[in-house]
Amino acid sequence: MEKWATKLKLTNKLRKDPSGDIEILNTFWDVENEANRTDTVHPILIYADLMASGDPRNTEVSQ
Repeated sequence: MEKWATKLKLTNKLRKDPSGDIEILNTFWDVENEANRTDTVHPILIYADLMASGDPRNTEVSQ
């Protein structure tokens, strides 16, 4: 296991999930410049949340 993965595991107290794997993804936005913002989330997260709801009204809004 890589050093960063071990640190992540220990810091977040991660353990094996009997029903599946854990997927760790890289961020897709500029974390350094956005870290101190508290007033908004990235638009792609809003879009994904609206689309995942399955509600036709939310799908329309996301378009």
